[in-house]
Amino acid sequence: LQRRLLNDGVLDQLKIPVIGIQPGSEDLRSPGNPWLFHTGSGDNTQLQRVMSHLSTIGLTKLAVVYQNTPFGKSGIAYVDKFAGASKVEIVGRLAIPMGQEDMKGPARDLLDHGAQAYLMILAPNSASSLIRDVRALGDHTPMYGMSYLSVGEVLTKTSRSQAAGIGLAQVTPNPSTLTSGLTRDFHKAMRLSSPETINYTQAHLFGYIAARTTVEALRRAGPAPNPARVAAALRQLKVDFGGYLVDFSSGKNSGSNFSDIAVIDSSGN
Repeated sequence: LQRRLLNDGVLDQLKIPVIGIQPGSEDLRSPGNPWLFHTGSGDNTQLQRVMSHLSTIGLTKLAVVYQNTPFGKSGIAYVDKFAGASKVEIVGRLAIPMGQEDMKGPARDLLDHGAQAYLMILAPNSASSLIRDVRALGDHTPMYGMSYLSVGEVLTKTSRSQAAGIGLAQVTPNPSTLTSGLTRDFHKAMRLSSPETINYTQAHLFGYIAARTTVEALRRAGPAPNPARVAAALRQLKVDFGGYLVDFSSGKNSGSNFSDIAVIDSSGN
């Protein structure tokens, strides 16, 4: 849908800024669109973070399972490009059709590559299904996924014990902690606006960051904001939300390079 909006010039016709959009596929960000403002890092930043981490801990033989779509193809292209710099060898590549959830075949195929880790550049339904079918074979090779895959999605198909140890790239700090100004402000806002919500997710925090960015742009747009003034304010915006920098002032439409890795524990957190 986002690609169709860009290709058809819808945003250029509307001339209204869109803030905090996902996904992070690089072919939708570079060059992107002057009315599109990403408040989270893109896929390449996530992939680089995961591959650098794997290299650091000595897991240098990697099999990549990717969606056979522009999202997956751009991801595997970046993995191939960055592999040398991260000293990681790509020992296997498996392309998965969009929407596929029966992953028994790919799970068996992965065993043939002798990989030390599996990297999933997959939509959430395919990734969670792959985890299920890999673990069902008794294969406990470390697995890493993109930020789109939530813990809740994994646990709909896999037990907590089987999910434990799965690594997921993240585009926000840990939403459960109070270790930064951002997360402390986020918890306060959630208690006021959604007291019934107990477990805070990356999606909640991502939405909060987008909302903070929108409010800051509106404030800087002056007493009579309109779409053009808000967009102009965004293009000059550089603000630190308590340890999380959003910066569009360099002329790019991606305001953050933050990326980290979360690991699911045995309690399903």
